[in-house]
Amino acid sequence: LFIAQPSLSISMRKLEEDPILLIVPAGTAAPASWEEVLQHPLIGYEEGSAMTEVLLSISREIGYPFTFDFLAPNEEAVASLVSHGMGYAIAPYNRTMRGHEIAVLPLPTGTYTRKNCLTVKRGSVPHGQAAGDFIDFLNDFAAQTALGG
Repeated sequence: LFIAQPSLSISMRKLEEDPILLIVPAGTAAPASWEEVLQHPLIGYEEGSAMTEVLLSISREIGYPFTFDFLAPNEEAVASLVSHGMGYAIAPYNRTMRGHEIAVLPLPTGTYTRKNCLTVKRGSVPHGQAAGDFIDFLNDFAAQTALGG
């Protein structure tokens, strides 16, 4: 899968990892195959987003081309489009999707994740106390929201 890689000039520290799931209108039965998923309009992310690259990587790995009928800027917009019957989405589920009439299902095959990382240019902003405090804050926030807090 596509993921930016650390280099000699860039330092990355993983903050969290979100599972990528199938987002469908509420009441939809789980599709048995990718063929069944791709019979529906597909909602993707705006061009240039990191999620677009992740989805294209999944597409290449499973051997089925994804053609996006609608593009959204974020997960909340994805959930809104899905809840209004515009199509299915392959996306990480997050709390901004709550309140939409959607179902969150496993993908037909494979397990994929989106990794959120703190990325800095080496030498410009060291992973010092401030960065450590920020990472602790984000980890605490992620733990609270994962538990529904």
